[in-house]
Amino acid sequence: MVGREADLLLATHYANELLLRLMIPPGLLASGTDEERRKASSEKAVSHTKMTQLLEKVVKSYGCNLVEGTTSWLFERNEIEGKKKIALAPSSDGGKGEGSPEVGDVWGVEVGVSLGTGKIKTLSNRPTLHRRTTITYQLKRPSSRQTLSEIVKKFGTFPFSLRQLEDERAAKVGVVECVRSNVLRQYEVVADKDSAPVARVLSTIGQSPGLCWWSLNDSANAIQPSQRMDWCV
Repeated sequence: MVGREADLLLATHYANELLLRLMIPPGLLASGTDEERRKASSEKAVSHTKMTQLLEKVVKSYGCNLVEGTTSWLFERNEIEGKKKIALAPSSDGGKGEGSPEVGDVWGVEVGVSLGTGKIKTLSNRPTLHRRTTITYQLKRPSSRQTLSEIVKKFGTFPFSLRQLEDERAAKVGVVECVRSNVLRQYEVVADKDSAPVARVLSTIGQSPGLCWWSLNDSANAIQPSQRMDWCV
């Protein structure tokens, strides 16, 4: 792959690689004497603002921009949006990040990069991804109750697509009341405001004492940028 699409994929790949390393708690992988390890552990974690600045330096070298408000979440038991989060390039009216990665954490790390400005807009497309909330409500329609019952049994509080339900056509009717009563949260369809191509990658990173691991798909070797890139952070 070559050209601007290649620039987009490479920018996303290297931004993700950098973010994963920035999320390693200070001193977790330190070596040397006990004093050197203690000194490394006492350092402050990289701030969310610094993360955004460093990632912007990488993606801008490819002529790209971070997608505003891209959020990484702490994973908890049966919960993919925990108490801590990291928001990259937060918008003026968007939520800010809270907390820093610590030993024992497992995070879902997301990076979004655009060939446009990185500003987002909500499209009119029908949302097809939903997730159950912790709100309880006495649903009035039998179709809504039947749809919610199937969702609870199959997915718990994890996201799902309407296509995964037994009767997709009936589910489209049943989720309306569920969303209106906030029993279900729907994921709106969004895009770059300039309708420019966007790339996203989601990785999982975990930290244990003396060990850090992550899972991702490394496929950048066969991609050639449109021009030579010279950057360092």
